[in-house]
This record gives sequence, structure tokens and C-alpha cells, in this order.
Amino acid sequence: MNDKEIRVAWYDRENSKYDFGSWRDFKYIEQQQKWTVEQNKLYPKTKFWVEYRENKEGIVKNVEEVIFIKIEKDDSQYNDYLMVE
Repeated sequence: MNDKEIRVAWYDRENSKYDFGSWRDFKYIEQQQKWTVEQNKLYPKTKFWVEYRENKEGIVKNVEEVIFIKIEKDDSQYNDYLMVE
């Protein structure tokens, strides 16, 4: 079972406000990173990024601080990720 989770976070520079979305399964990491890149282009006064945590009680970190490598399993429909800090 994969207990890593991600969420999109953002900082609105005009209003000096930090906010974030709900937690999602880590398998959506590539989709979420692409989305944040596009949002950063569309809304230059707001900074978007993806945050992650290892488990429900884990420390929240920015994925830009780590390298993650997708590990595909031949005998399964599921993938996993190796994270290197």
C-alpha cells in the first residue's frame, strides 16, 4: 500500500495568502506537476507547487526539494515512486 500523498499549494502574492488543496494519492504526481506549471504561466502573481507527505502524520514538504523516480512493475497495474532527498 502506498501511503505517500500529494496536494497542490499556492501563495497569492497580491493578498499575501498561502492556501492548499486536498490530499490525493501520490500516483497523480506527474499530472499535478504539469498542472502547476501551467497555472504558474497563467497567473504570474500566484506561485503554485506540489507538496507531499509520507503518511497521515508526516511532515509536509515541497516536491521540488526531492527527486522522485517512477518505478513501473511489469506484473502489476500499479506503479511506485522512489524519492531521494
